[in-house]
Amino acid sequence: MLEIQARPEHPRNAAAARMLISGRIEALTPRPSEDAEAYRKRAEPVATDPKALELYRLQFAALVDRVRDALAGAMPTARVEVEVAEPRIVRRRPGPATRSSSRRTTGTTIRTTTTTTRRAG
Repeated sequence: MLEIQARPEHPRNAAAARMLISGRIEALTPRPSEDAEAYRKRAEPVATDPKALELYRLQFAALVDRVRDALAGAMPTARVEVEVAEPRIVRRRPGPATRSSSRRTTGTTIRTTTTTTRRAG
């Protein structure tokens, strides 16, 4: 998921825009027709494998780096900073239309700060 928050007017020390990037490990996302036991059997090997989780983390970090570099290239006068959020588990609340399940997500915020100079005229 990608969300952009931009403000045309902002304090000088605040970011003019923020881009929030969130990711989900598809292998840990329950499928619509899956019951809890089938989900557990499918997801547990991935969820308990530190190498697999590290691979997903590195893939997400590479995506964030590419977006950061693209923003910095497109706006050479801007300062582009990355704020990293820790991976977290999001648990869905059980309800009539959903089963109790969880998914692992990770999020990153990319902040851009632009400096505009005004000429007297």
